[in-house]
Amino acid sequence: MAQAFWDSIGPMKGDGFDDYQGMTWSERAKLDPLRAGLDPRDDLGRKNAHIDRVQRHALLRGLGEAQRLRGGPSARALDFGCGGGRMFATLSAWTDELWGLDRNAEMVELAKSLNIVPPERVIVWDGEGVPPVPTTFDLIVSIGVTLTPELLESVAPELAGLAGDRCVLVLVEQTDAGRDLTIERYRRTFAESGFALRYQRPVRLGTRSPFARIARQPLPSFVAAAAARAELALAPAIHGSAVYVDHLMVLTREGSALSR
Repeated sequence: MAQAFWDSIGPMKGDGFDDYQGMTWSERAKLDPLRAGLDPRDDLGRKNAHIDRVQRHALLRGLGEAQRLRGGPSARALDFGCGGGRMFATLSAWTDELWGLDRNAEMVELAKSLNIVPPERVIVWDGEGVPPVPTTFDLIVSIGVTLTPELLESVAPELAGLAGDRCVLVLVEQTDAGRDLTIERYRRTFAESGFALRYQRPVRLGTRSPFARIARQPLPSFVAAAAARAELALAPAIHGSAVYVDHLMVLTREGSALSR
């Protein structure tokens, strides 16, 4: 079932580093921010709006957990794989200093055009060599970045190099046994890079989501908003029927004071 779904949406060339679902990230950067970061084929925007709402609610839950673990707000945060800056407005309220980092130059330019984060703090990095940032971070957020096992294996050590000793990672990423992206795979991979999984929760169902079907209809905005909240609330109970699932994960450095 999972393989049939992924075959239906097109190939992921280059392990997702450049092309995803048959379109390069540079091509996506020419679209609006939601289509650039989510489904470029969603011309009506209802599907993307639903995903965005659910992921935003999940992010807020994760940021609250991160603040609890840290005992206070973040001084310096990084949106890792920021894309077109879709979450900049939300994240900027949770930190004194927000940075954005992405592999694709065109996506970075789209993020800069939002004028939410100072342009010198939105930078391109391909994962090679020393990260072009002046310091480490006490909060790192990653949303929809580890889309393949290869990307997961690449991203975990990159985040380790950017994280300070008391850093909290907040991830909203896909799990899918068909792609060997399980919670256990995430836990093991991040443990190899020195992180402990402290919290995990399914937050958005895959292609069988009844809430997404509701949200795609031409209904009042309050109904769509209610569908997003319902999906977040009920996903843990019914996620076994979905092809893939968005999971909220919160991790800390192993051995740090935050992990005790």
